[in-house]
Amino acid sequence: MRVLLELPAPIPCEILQRRNRFVVEVRVGGERAAASLNNTGRLLEYLVPGRRAYCLERASGKTAYRLIAVEDG
Repeated sequence: MRVLLELPAPIPCEILQRRNRFVVEVRVGGERAAASLNNTGRLLEYLVPGRRAYCLERASGKTAYRLIAVEDG
């Protein structure tokens, strides 16, 4: 079987607020941080303060993390 993409283990975080279409403020390990968001849609039911989510560290860019998933139910 061919591997198309390998990702590092996701980092648990908590949604704090959505700053704009591209950036979400999260809490990672007790620290506030900015996470980039690929989906610029409204996502009102998912990007709720206090909701558990998962992100990956970024090597470069304006934000330290990239939001990749949000727990639902």
